[in-house]
Amino acid sequence: MWADDLVPFGVRLSFEGDRAFIALSGDFDVATGSAFVDAMTSAVARYEVIDLDLGDVSFIDSAGIRSLIKARRFADAYGSRIVCSTTAERVTELLAISGCADLFAQPSS
Repeated sequence: MWADDLVPFGVRLSFEGDRAFIALSGDFDVATGSAFVDAMTSAVARYEVIDLDLGDVSFIDSAGIRSLIKARRFADAYGSRIVCSTTAERVTELLAISGCADLFAQPSS
């Protein structure tokens, strides 16, 4: 893999009202999962609803899925709720294949 092939990973954490917003972008894998878990831990400690935006995730592997499951378990333990507002098609497919789609379903309108 060449340096030009790497997609930078980003975690944007913001707060508004009674919600935390976490937006991920780029490659979500073993090298980047801990940054997401850190952001999620910070959000869950202060907010009951975490709005997760996975719309700009360009790649996700089993380590990224593991990080999502870890975050979900942490949120459940603290009584918080994760809502996926946007999910990239690749992410949706991998969540379905891995049997985790129901854990990160988008809210019904």
